[in-house]
Amino acid sequence: GRIGANDHLTVGTLIKAVADKDLTVRRDAVTALGRVEFAADDAVQALAGALSDVDRETRSRAAAALATMPPDSQAAVPQLIRAVRDSAPEVRCRAASTLGAIGHVAREAIPVLIAALRDDDSDVRWKASAALGQMGVAAVPGLAAALLDRDAEVRRCAAESLDRLGSLARDAARTLTSALRDEDVVVRRSAASALGRIAESSPEIVR
Repeated sequence: GRIGANDHLTVGTLIKAVADKDLTVRRDAVTALGRVEFAADDAVQALAGALSDVDRETRSRAAAALATMPPDSQAAVPQLIRAVRDSAPEVRCRAASTLGAIGHVAREAIPVLIAALRDDDSDVRWKASAALGQMGVAAVPGLAAALLDRDAEVRRCAAESLDRLGSLARDAARTLTSALRDEDVVVRRSAASALGRIAESSPEIVR
């Protein structure tokens, strides 16, 4: 169940436990903080600090816990951006997903998420693509540029993100139209779907 934000004793104890010497205690404390109903600033900061823990599982759990706290977790965006470059793929996945949950207020993460579209791990690429699809219009220029990448996987992720953005992707209409001739069928399908969404709200753009 959720932990009430007014239970200061419990929350304070958990915050201290995030720095415990025992690995299991740290992991469990991070997970428990993710169940706090309304995150206090010090809880967010504790989780942001845990993104640098020596233990990859603790880092991963910290990123997941922060996903339950928007908009409070906005304060942890710089640490989450660094976590998208973590050595552990599960941490990169969770960090990218959390940035997507925070949404357009985390738009400073767009460059690192664009870069993550070429991650060696397919799950990281998918999470980065999904996150960019929640970043709003600020992500469109970078995604449009990624549609021209030599790597087909990067183009797929970019096209899928633009499709998720729907009508917000209208400034990428010309690039999406060119993508209809892409050699990759997934890119062509996502581009067609995105153009269909754009046409619903701005038919004059897609003619």
